Amino acid sequence: MSLFGYVLAAMLAMLPTRSAARFEEYEEIALAIVEATSDADDALDLVAFGRMEGSFVRRACGKLGEVGVWQLMPPQPCAIEDVGCQAKEALRRLREQGACGYAGEDWRGDCPKGRRRRNLATVYRALHPWPTVADPGRS
Repeated sequence: MSLFGYVLAAMLAMLPTRSAARFEEYEEIALAIVEATSDADDALDLVAFGRMEGSFVRRACGKLGEVGVWQLMPPQPCAIEDVGCQAKEALRRLREQGACGYAGEDWRGDCPKGRRRRNLATVYRALHPWPTVADPGRS
């Protein structure tokens, strides 16, 4: 299985859709994720945060001015139509701020929103591990 297929399967498991138009949007978002990172763990984090932040809607807008699949807070270097740029920026911010900071919570506190987003990726990863070099039977 390719990373694209793995990401798309994770997206469909986390938020199923029956709409052909939404499925095409999922495909575009999955492609943006695999272009942003080749690491399966980072990709699953982006999937989980995309699910919880913008429900895989490219043009999602939040009440505080956040936009896109990953609900990026201004200022942002990406146009709302540029999902590839949004994926790279979301990953950069997630690495820099951590799950709590990205979810808008104090990183020193309990951080339930950030933990929920990370847990979603962790559960999927546990149920469907990405093949590693040590696991050549899966491809």
